[in-house]
Amino acid sequence: MAALDVGVVRVRGHATREERLAVEDLLSEKMSRNLGPDYEPTERGAGDHDAIGAFLLRWPIEHA
Repeated sequence: MAALDVGVVRVRGHATREERLAVEDLLSEKMSRNLGPDYEPTERGAGDHDAIGAFLLRWPIEHA
């Protein structure tokens, strides 16, 4: 996984495909580690889920 410099994304105003994938991978992995016994996100996992949603609202996936 490529290193992610969030400051660069803020200055540039957009995320590259590689940056977007890195964020999605990072947050998805983090959320997966915070699932309860019923596979529902814990409170922390729900926050990770919300962060993924906020990121994708700001930088939606572009379909070629």
